[in-house]
Amino acid sequence: MALGIAYFGANGYTVNIPLNDTQWYDFIVEKDGIFQTVQCKATGSKDGRVDFRSTGGTSGGVYDVLT
Repeated sequence: MALGIAYFGANGYTVNIPLNDTQWYDFIVEKDGIFQTVQCKATGSKDGRVDFRSTGGTSGGVYDVLT
């Protein structure tokens, strides 16, 4: 999760972290008046690059990628 927070913070987003752990999201990001919730399942980097993917469903398909 820390890598995700660092990524969004370094790219001009305001990062909001909940006060407790009862929310279904890990943090909220805001940029240009648009708020989005973020839930991190895992983060990692093999080559120094950070990719964010939304996955789900029974096939585990990738819905979108933010690089």
